Amino acid sequence: MRAKQRRLEDEPATLALAPVARALQLQREDSASGDAHEASMSRDVSDEFQAGIWLRQQELAFIAWLNHTIVIDDVGTMGDDSPSANRGGNASAREVRQTVRNKLTSLYSYDDELGRVLKKTYRHVDNARFRLNTGQTFMDNVALKEEFARALSCFSPFWLQLGVDVVVGGGIVWKRRGDLHEIQKECIAALFRDRNLEIEFGTGHVPGAPPFAHGYEEALSRSVLKRVLLLMFILDRAAMSGLPPNTPLLMRPHAALKRSEDILRTALQGSMYGEGDVIRNLSQCSYKLHYKQNPIREYDFQCTNLAVDLRDGVRLCRLMEVLNADVLFMSYDEKNKEWKRSLLSEVHFPCASRAHRVQNVEVALRAIKDQQVGLPGTWSRIKAEDIVDGHLEHTMGLLWALMMHYSAPGLLLPKSLDSEITRLGGKVPDIKRIERLSAARRGDSVIEAPQCAMEARLYAWARAACATQNVELNNLGGAFTDGRALCALIRAYAPMMIPKRRIGNAPLKLDDANADTAKHARELARDNFAAVAKALQALGGVPNPTFDIRFTSDEGLDSPDPRAVSGYLLFLSARLLLLRQQEVACVRIQRWWRWNRPNRPKFAEVVRKWNAASTVIASHVRRVQAVDAVNARKNAIVKLQSFRRACVARREFLNMKNAAVKIQSFKRMHTARLEFQDTKWAVEKVQKMRRGCAQRNQFLRKKQAATLIQGWYRTVCARNEYVNKTCAATIIQMHWRAFAARAEAKRIVEARMKIIHSAATKIQAAFRKYTMRKHFLRLRWFVILSQARARAAAARRTFVAQKKASVTIQRRVRRFLDYNAYKRRSQMIENERQKKAATTIQRHWRGYSTRDGLDNIQWKTYFVTLLQAYVRRWQTRRKFVNEILPRQKELKLQARKTQMRARMAREREAATCIQKFCRGHLARKTVRKMRRKASKAKRAEKDAAANLLQKEKKSSEEITQRSRRPVSAFTRKALLEQHVVVIQAFVRGWLARKHAVHKLEWHRKRIAAKAQPVNPLHARAEQAANMIAAPHARDDCLRGCTFFTEHWNLSKTCRGIVTSPRVLHALMRNVRQCSRSASQVPLLTAAYDLFEIIARDKHYASALEQCPDSVMTMTEHLQQYRDRPTLLESAVNTMVALFENSSNKRSLVSEKFLTRVEKMRDIIDSNRIVHRRRAMTFAQQGRYKEETEARDALVKTEQTLACLKKLTRTLT
Repeated sequence: MRAKQRRLEDEPATLALAPVARALQLQREDSASGDAHEASMSRDVSDEFQAGIWLRQQELAFIAWLNHTIVIDDVGTMGDDSPSANRGGNASAREVRQTVRNKLTSLYSYDDELGRVLKKTYRHVDNARFRLNTGQTFMDNVALKEEFARALSCFSPFWLQLGVDVVVGGGIVWKRRGDLHEIQKECIAALFRDRNLEIEFGTGHVPGAPPFAHGYEEALSRSVLKRVLLLMFILDRAAMSGLPPNTPLLMRPHAALKRSEDILRTALQGSMYGEGDVIRNLSQCSYKLHYKQNPIREYDFQCTNLAVDLRDGVRLCRLMEVLNADVLFMSYDEKNKEWKRSLLSEVHFPCASRAHRVQNVEVALRAIKDQQVGLPGTWSRIKAEDIVDGHLEHTMGLLWALMMHYSAPGLLLPKSLDSEITRLGGKVPDIKRIERLSAARRGDSVIEAPQCAMEARLYAWARAACATQNVELNNLGGAFTDGRALCALIRAYAPMMIPKRRIGNAPLKLDDANADTAKHARELARDNFAAVAKALQALGGVPNPTFDIRFTSDEGLDSPDPRAVSGYLLFLSARLLLLRQQEVACVRIQRWWRWNRPNRPKFAEVVRKWNAASTVIASHVRRVQAVDAVNARKNAIVKLQSFRRACVARREFLNMKNAAVKIQSFKRMHTARLEFQDTKWAVEKVQKMRRGCAQRNQFLRKKQAATLIQGWYRTVCARNEYVNKTCAATIIQMHWRAFAARAEAKRIVEARMKIIHSAATKIQAAFRKYTMRKHFLRLRWFVILSQARARAAAARRTFVAQKKASVTIQRRVRRFLDYNAYKRRSQMIENERQKKAATTIQRHWRGYSTRDGLDNIQWKTYFVTLLQAYVRRWQTRRKFVNEILPRQKELKLQARKTQMRARMAREREAATCIQKFCRGHLARKTVRKMRRKASKAKRAEKDAAANLLQKEKKSSEEITQRSRRPVSAFTRKALLEQHVVVIQAFVRGWLARKHAVHKLEWHRKRIAAKAQPVNPLHARAEQAANMIAAPHARDDCLRGCTFFTEHWNLSKTCRGIVTSPRVLHALMRNVRQCSRSASQVPLLTAAYDLFEIIARDKHYASALEQCPDSVMTMTEHLQQYRDRPTLLESAVNTMVALFENSSNKRSLVSEKFLTRVEKMRDIIDSNRIVHRRRAMTFAQQGRYKEETEARDALVKTEQTLACLKKLTRTLT
């Protein structure tokens, strides 16, 4: 290329340049001087052709590296959305997929925002605030299902598959390339199916088989809605977090929707029950989607021509962002008053003019300068106009500098390469000298010389490695033309991949004058490159060389570019050094195994085997040497004969060769003339096409202006039409809302009338019940009164004595218990105060000791004054506490008396209630007997009862009248006797009923045993397991856990049933669904008691260990219920027992788990300090109620902290 430019400068008068970029200088001869220079042009055709081949080869190498770096591996795009056909093979799809999967899993497991928002959203879903319509959802309606599938199709299949796999929990078969609709159908089917619900509601012969029980559709709709909300939220947050630059886009480039909230609104709008704007209602739960896809991210970064594709500067900015993935390029936009956080946000897109292209390239060059990328030689003066004008040499120089600055250190460490050169026996190059030469080199430097330190190291390494295979390497250009050097490099590290015959001592003469020799050499070179390609395919991780002569015509054969070779050696050396490290590691492992393996043979046995093997080898060697001697004699005879025949054939061949050379010379002359004419015609054709392109561009600009005017006019028309439709829709909505309001009012009136009718019915029923009950109570009272009067006098005295004794005993026991509790609490408070006082004294003493050691008298005075202030404050607080102590004792005595009175009232009410129910039971039994025996005398009994009622009424009236006037001693004695008789009757009735209870209970049990046979233990265990797996009431699961806890040691069948996967998975699911409400605490306590029993049994602990998400669920409960020490202690004891009996403790406990426990300890420790300070503050202020609450919270916090310390000791 440089020789061509010098010839153009020497002949400026005879050549005219076409108006194209400087790198693409097409020439056209003047008609006057065409005949004069025909001979010189014929001589320059070969040089120009070779320069073009060299330039194209170099360009292909840089294009391959550039596409490998900046092109996104669009592993999830299907069909016509893929901008290029080669995009999927440019990066490691497996690494990208694993990175995104890890990011989604991390968000799902550890993100606090996601957990907080989704818990709140799930709570509203469970409460039916957010729910799907019944029968009119995307699960049932075909139109809504197509709309839902259309919304999900906006996501890239790559993201959709990974998101559904994380949300569902596995079961998605990864498909790199396939039908987009098939992948969507598989993902939607996975979202719409819940295996746990099928097992829970399935009633078929096989668990999970249809038909399903009632409630399955409702539970499935809630589960699907939760999964859809989780999928949208986790994809939105993952796309907005920091991912590698080669991660595929979240939305497909040709998708209709490019915002997460639009996709969610489209998917759920027609299926939600009673919802207007879904996004607005979800935002009340802090559920917000923010991701919006930037159009520049959908730009096709695929490069096919360096001189054309890099002119807009977008790809250069993308290259700098990818190479500096850990650098944040920030700049402040003065025009828009905002910060821009990437290079692509600073560029003009799309580029409408040359000024925009120049500004984009200047942004990239400024970023290159800021990152201190060294440009050697004349490349240091590259301007933005050079790249925009398509200067190919400057463009490739810039890319070469970036590749050596960023890719080389990442692929290969200089120290490891220097040590490898020393191991192979080579000489490490002088890096400082090479850097000085590179800085001082100008455009006339030798192109084969190393351009930087890394290129010099690669050359020294290749030379040393080839020397081990007796292959001489003189440069990084022509020495790699025939493929011998690559074969030698691969054989130096992998001898089994390249045969020895591929490597010769002399280089192949590919451009020999003899056509047969050149043809044979090229065939050998092609075989060498084929062997290299096969070896590289086996190694993996290294692309095929761009200078492979198998893909080059014989006329275009030339030595490869040194920069392309150095760039290729960079990848090859990294892979071969990795292979070397693997071999060294294998040798070390084998050596260690031979010396440390069990049953290693003794040294004498090894020596004996070596001697026997050497004897066998020596015998075979002697036999082979004898056979070789015989064959050598035969070959010598054959060779003499062949030499004789060759002399005769050589004479004939020389005659034929001379004739063929003359014929070939005439043929080549004719071919060269035809090629020159074709080249001249091509130049003229290109110039015509360039002028036509200019005219076409002018026409396109006019067409674009006309299209823009038409677009604005159509926009105005469409806007007017949209405004009209909006007004019409508003009127329709107004009328519809009025109609809905009227319908709602009518429904409310009907419901109110229905409630009034129901209330009237209940009032009538209650009145009839009251009338019958009053009649029944009157009869019962007559019967009881007749019995009680006969027995009350005898039992009254005994009952009063027993009651007094029992009340006295209970009062003394409760007083003793209360006194002990008060004593323990006072002791605890006193210990806490003493501990606080000791801590305060120690703190002040240490502060005093530290202050005493200071040299500055000012600080000493300050600290002494501060100490005195603290002492005076402590004395004042102590005096204040001593003054309020008597009042505290008085208040405590008053509170104790109030509690005792309340307790006695509760005991009296309890005794009255028990007596009432016992009397009611006996009275009902007596009434039934009396009704059977006295059916004939019913009328007489009613008359007697009426007479008795009248007598009682008269007697009561007389007693009332008598009480109103002074009562004589005789009357008072009669009344006392009457009252004593009544009391005796009541006592005798109570004793009779008391003695009859045991006999009645025995009869009840005997009758119940006859009616219901004995239920065996295993049947009850199965019933309890069904209560846990499919609870029909709120307390079913609690009763099942209590049963297995009580009967764990009674039967092996119970232990086998409760540790089955069905019961354990169902119980873990129920525990996971529990909230923080107080009603859920008994279930959690019973479940963790059962878990603790299972974990302590080494035979059944593995069942709990294999239960999915068992450790994760317990960890979440540790964090949720840290304010409930009893429940926390049960969970900690369960985990401790599980870790002690587990054989694979490391698989259960991870570093993140330990970190999470440590954070919880720190938080609880901070809360403990806060509660302690609050209790001290309240004590000083005399706020005793707040002090008691603070001390209770302190005790709970200390218990929780002790449990976590116990767990930490077990884990470490």
